[in-house]
Amino acid sequence: MSLTIINIVFVILCYALYRYKRRRVHELADKIPSPPGASSVFGALKYSLLGKDMILVLLMEYSRYAHKTGCGMVKFMTDPHIYIGVSDRDDVEYIMKNCLEKENVMHFFTEVIGNAGIFAPVSTWIHRRKMLIPAFSPKIVKGFISMQARQGLELSEQLEIDGRVGSGEFSIWPYINAYTLSSIAETALGVKLDAQRDSNIPFLKAVQDVLCYMSSRLIKVWLWPQFIYKYSKLHADIQASKTLLYKLPDKIIKEKREALYNNNKVRNSHEKQTIYGQGEDQKSFLDHLIILSEEDNRLSDEELREEILVMMLAGTDSSAVAIGYTLVLLGKYPEIQEKLYSEIKNHLGNSDRPLNSDDLLALEYLSRVVKESLRLFPPAPAVTRRAGDKEVHLPSGIILPKETGIVISIWGMNRDPKQWGPTAECFDPDRFSDKQTATYASFSLGPRNCIGYKYALQSVQIAVASIIRRYKVVGEPEKGPVPTIDSTFSIMMRAKDDFKIALENRNN
Repeated sequence: MSLTIINIVFVILCYALYRYKRRRVHELADKIPSPPGASSVFGALKYSLLGKDMILVLLMEYSRYAHKTGCGMVKFMTDPHIYIGVSDRDDVEYIMKNCLEKENVMHFFTEVIGNAGIFAPVSTWIHRRKMLIPAFSPKIVKGFISMQARQGLELSEQLEIDGRVGSGEFSIWPYINAYTLSSIAETALGVKLDAQRDSNIPFLKAVQDVLCYMSSRLIKVWLWPQFIYKYSKLHADIQASKTLLYKLPDKIIKEKREALYNNNKVRNSHEKQTIYGQGEDQKSFLDHLIILSEEDNRLSDEELREEILVMMLAGTDSSAVAIGYTLVLLGKYPEIQEKLYSEIKNHLGNSDRPLNSDDLLALEYLSRVVKESLRLFPPAPAVTRRAGDKEVHLPSGIILPKETGIVISIWGMNRDPKQWGPTAECFDPDRFSDKQTATYASFSLGPRNCIGYKYALQSVQIAVASIIRRYKVVGEPEKGPVPTIDSTFSIMMRAKDDFKIALENRNN
């Protein structure tokens, strides 16, 4: 009996010591509002039963709670680690500029993409970012428009070939996903996969499988410990997909190395002008990276593969998701769709030529529609950061304890009434006609923002315009200005029904 009492006293003393050491953490955390039951075991169980919808439900509920309290911040765990959700613009901008390390859970993705810049530690990210910036220069990105436009025409033609026009509702996801995969394969790797006409390509299947598997591990908390995960079926599935995923980039990288560096012509100034997009041949991102890395700390084949895979994995799904939401919204709001069609028709007339850079500049309403779609339904609804070994003093006056896990709700920030007014939840492309529009965060903010956001916007605008100029998107009209689209989480946010729409030919 006495031994039992001693054990109880020992446990109480250990907990008291733990609380004493963390007294500053709790002091600061107590000043941050927390939704009822958010940090309780039962609250966590309730959300875990929602499966992969848990993340979106948390983001939506917690963001709206933060808006209601006016704090723009919520606490949803205190022990053993503190996690904070943030959606206030000023606080988000400060965090994005000053807290550059990713939260530890994001390291799960390094199993597939290694230390690619998107998830790499800051020490690695700084070097990689320096290498990537010249490859994403406006001149180079603009040079890819012709490739994307050709793929956009193929997208609209394939819908007709497959009998999707005038045949009722269908999921457009396979088509827009094939469009983005084909586009990024050609621009990132310099290879034509023709995914829009042949979906049975091992590399393309591996891309989708890996995205699905990675999101599955993120949601299944019991697979977070490495010693459990490595014996799971999910681990075996990811390893099998990695083999297929790496095969094509490794082959292309090897061939590019030989073509670019074993040939003396590559080293002369004329060829370098071509590499930088000034010559006759348009080079891929991989070409640019090889040349640029040779000039400043050569990237290994493995490092090149990591960066190319990020472009393939992130660029494919994010652009396809953005296209899907935009088309669904246009089906819900036919008056907005007709306004967009009128702009395209007035500019292009009856021409069926591919779009070019001048067209994208002229189609201002197209740009507004795409931005508003991305605002309401950002493909990546949240990003993470981690406070360092010092407390973080935010503009709002809140002090975050050191080592705090920070979940930045892009979804919440983009719908914050303090920044977007009483119509924050409404679909209104004209809000982007105002140059003083509030901060638009769908491609993240700060030094670690999406380096390829201009490329992504090009891809989305071209696909949407290519479809709208030929077809009318038909959907169930929304009953009010606030659109509702049931969504789920699979690394990116996407519609549960895989973006079902109907298409009809336009009577020109």
